[in-house]
Amino acid sequence: MRLLGETLLRLPDCTPYAGVLRALAGWVAERARDHGVPPDFGPWFWAALALPAEERADLLRRLVVADGTGGEDRFLAAAGEFLVADPGTVQPLLCAWFTDDRRLPALPAATVATAAQALLYTHRAGSADTLADALVADGHERADELLATLAQEDPGAVCRGVARWSADPRPARRVAAVAYGLRAAPHAATDSDRELL
Repeated sequence: MRLLGETLLRLPDCTPYAGVLRALAGWVAERARDHGVPPDFGPWFWAALALPAEERADLLRRLVVADGTGGEDRFLAAAGEFLVADPGTVQPLLCAWFTDDRRLPALPAATVATAAQALLYTHRAGSADTLADALVADGHERADELLATLAQEDPGAVCRGVARWSADPRPARRVAAVAYGLRAAPHAATDSDRELL
C-alpha cells in the first residue's frame, strides 16, 4: 500500500485514478474502525494529491467517518482547511454532503451532513454572501436550516442575497427572495439591510 501511496503522490494529475482513490478511501474508513487511520494515508496524503476540488471534496466526505476520538490530525479539520482556502468553490461541494447521514464515530451525535452544516457555518466569515447563494442553489432541507440560522445571526448576508435573488430571472430564486426576506426582516438591524428588503 505504501508504494501505491508514493506513486499517487508523484502524479501530476490523479483524476484518471479517481476510482482507485475512492476504493482506497473506503479501505481507510473501514480499517479505521478497528485500527485507526494508517499514517501513510492520513489527511496530509489526501491534501497533497493533485485533484480537482470536486474529487477532493468527495474523497473527504468518504473519509470523515474515519476520524477517531483521539489525535489532532483529522479529516474533518482537513475539510475545514479546504473550505477556508477557497470558500466560493468549496461551499457548494460541501452542500452536497447534506444527503450523507452516516454517523461520525468521533462525534456520535453528528453525521456527515451535520458536520458539513457546522463547517459551513463556522467558516462563513468573509464569504457569507457566497454561502447564502450556495445554500439557495442547493435547496436541501439542511441548506434551508442553515439559511434560517443565517437570517437570524448574519442577517446582512441574507438581505444582500434577497436583493440578488429578487433580480434573478429564475422563478425559484425569486421565491427564495420572498421566503428569506421574511425570515431576515425581523433581524435586519441596519438601515442598509432594511433597504435591501
